[in-house]
Amino acid sequence: MKRIIKESGIQDINKIAKRYPKAEIYFHQDLDGVVSAIAMKEYLEKYGINVVDTHVIQYGDKEFSVSKPKAEGDTMQVLVDFAHGKPMFTIHTDHHDSQSGVEGDTSTQFRGARSNVETLSQVVSPHDIFTTDDVMRISTVDSADYAKHGLTPDDVMNYIKKFDANGTVPSNKWMLALLTNKLLLAYKNKQGFLEELVKNSSPSLMNIFHNINRIAGDENFASPERMAINQQKYIKSQEESNNLTLDGNIIVQYGGGSLFKPGSYDRYTPFKIHPDADFLVIAWPMGLVQASCNPFKEDRALKGINLGDIAQEVLSKIEPQLKQHQIPVSVIKRIGETKATQDSIGFKTSDLFALYKDKLNHMPTPDSPYYSEVVNIIDSPWGELSEQQKQILDTITVSAWDVIQANSGGHKCITNISGLNFFSRATRNPDGSWKRKTGSKPTRYVEFVKWVQKEMVNTLKEKIQQNKVNEIYSTLKTKLVEISMIGDTLGDLTAAGIGATGVIGMPVMLGIIAKNVFEIKSGSRSLEKAMNDFKRNPTSELIRDIEDEMYGVSEDLIDLSSRLVQLIPDPTALTDVGAFAGEQLLQQGMADELPKILDNVENVISLIPFVGKTEVVSAMKRVGEAHDLISNLSKAMKKSTSDLPNI
Repeated sequence: MKRIIKESGIQDINKIAKRYPKAEIYFHQDLDGVVSAIAMKEYLEKYGINVVDTHVIQYGDKEFSVSKPKAEGDTMQVLVDFAHGKPMFTIHTDHHDSQSGVEGDTSTQFRGARSNVETLSQVVSPHDIFTTDDVMRISTVDSADYAKHGLTPDDVMNYIKKFDANGTVPSNKWMLALLTNKLLLAYKNKQGFLEELVKNSSPSLMNIFHNINRIAGDENFASPERMAINQQKYIKSQEESNNLTLDGNIIVQYGGGSLFKPGSYDRYTPFKIHPDADFLVIAWPMGLVQASCNPFKEDRALKGINLGDIAQEVLSKIEPQLKQHQIPVSVIKRIGETKATQDSIGFKTSDLFALYKDKLNHMPTPDSPYYSEVVNIIDSPWGELSEQQKQILDTITVSAWDVIQANSGGHKCITNISGLNFFSRATRNPDGSWKRKTGSKPTRYVEFVKWVQKEMVNTLKEKIQQNKVNEIYSTLKTKLVEISMIGDTLGDLTAAGIGATGVIGMPVMLGIIAKNVFEIKSGSRSLEKAMNDFKRNPTSELIRDIEDEMYGVSEDLIDLSSRLVQLIPDPTALTDVGAFAGEQLLQQGMADELPKILDNVENVISLIPFVGKTEVVSAMKRVGEAHDLISNLSKAMKKSTSDLPNI
């Protein structure tokens, strides 16, 4: 009997409680997984369902080494904060973008949210389980939305309790949430730690924090003080490591360095070392490349940059080769059960179908007389299979492309390319240390991992350069809208003529014109300097300087022309300016209209003499040169991926 979780809870929960008086909860190995398990435990126990056991589940080979249910019949299995379902689960809740392996009769609650506990505590349960404040802080940690709350790498990486009696309550609450997460992650691999934490904790960050410290003390885990020292040494080693470098605004890291000392590693170390970087691309030797935005910068996702799309662009470069390369199911099962024991759930046919569905080659169809035999082989532990059975699995394959796609995922701000370790493992019994054989097509997967990382970095750099040019033109379009509105004002001033100024206002207007001329001359000198600097050392930063100065001088020129209109004896001589204003309203946002705007401004300037006119004309020429430079840059970027010096 499996029911559907509705917006207001679980349908017929009282009937389910009679059918399943007991439950086992499986939860993801992080803060959101732990608090989701605690929230689910609280929810079930309110209906008389006794949670008899809990189990940690993690992606990768740990997913298939998780313990089998210890009880069945009157005990239901519940999965929280995990995207990969299995037939054994009666209830499955998750907040990620997509899920797989979910059986049709499994009760599900898949709701996109910053955390899974947010749904369990505030949607599934009729009453809040965790406080709204706790949920907000947990969700911030799980979504890494640190910049929104002004949090820094030092805040997130801190091990030491620093509650200040004079500090504000919000700061103390953030300290509590971040410390709870930091210590939980530091101890998460300790045998039985997370399970005991879920079993004995109530839905409160304060209670969870105290229980972490109690368990750590009872089990003689490394103290926060010791781990803080280890972390500082780790940070120093990474600062000196050749495996962590800065390429423009991208941190490039290979491996995590020495991870043996308790509490040394922290995923945000690269951003502590390079706080101004926008991105991190890290390659792990086990076959994973991850790209992420800097979560401590307010504009954590640069406009036009989508890391998920970039990952797919990189893989598409070798799509034909990946589709041609076949991975035997024997290899997939063997690697999946690397850490499995007799008590593990193992890699089953349901997992194979969930991940690869219709991508399997040579898999017998359900109406085949061999189908049941193959299913029985896949559902048996790898260590118990005979050589003949393993050879049967050798014949069933999935392309490397489909394996990588099934194991990878992400979105705009963080993405993973995973499953790369399968690429060169075309046989289940490789010789030696995976060295490439002469004339063989597969390369060592470590080399493949490094290639993917390099391509990710290069493609990201190209997108950043293109994005900078796009930003320049986006800003230019915005400015042109403003300029066209000023042009409209010029038309109004044309109609008003001298009458808008009057004899008394003339000296004042002349003073304002003198100020305009001074600002134009000053801006023109700054623009000239920026352009000369660019010729000596062309960089995207100098392009931005040129862009800013160009806008400033252009606006001053238009402002000057609007003043001059009021001094012209015969306003009817400016009929073209009025027509120009109307034309601009039809062409707002067109970057190439700037020269036309300047031409019309020049028409205004030519109709009346004033002090500094020569410098103003020179400034107009310089603005035109700056526009040509940016225009040529844009065209070159569309044709070539070269660096700025070559443009």
